[in-house]
Amino acid sequence: MKKTVLLFLTLCLSLSLLFSACADTAAVVRMEYTADWGGAEIAGLYTGEISAGVPAGFGVLEVSPAEESGTGAGWHYIGMWADGFPSGEGVRY
Repeated sequence: MKKTVLLFLTLCLSLSLLFSACADTAAVVRMEYTADWGGAEIAGLYTGEISAGVPAGFGVLEVSPAEESGTGAGWHYIGMWADGFPSGEGVRY
């Protein structure tokens, strides 16, 4: 009986540690991205890490030519993200 209780408690502790570790981990996804960047509506395809459903960590945003008004060319942002927006540690090309 003591072995069964000890085994059960060990299993519960292991599972709780596993789930808490997974909750803090950023996932890597490919998703549609739309946001207001300084008064301009930007839409594109984001590939990278997310946390709480928004870009956070390292990622790439691909904006198609149709989304870039007036230039006739698309662009990419590659770098770090925080709270769904570029954190300033990246480059647009």
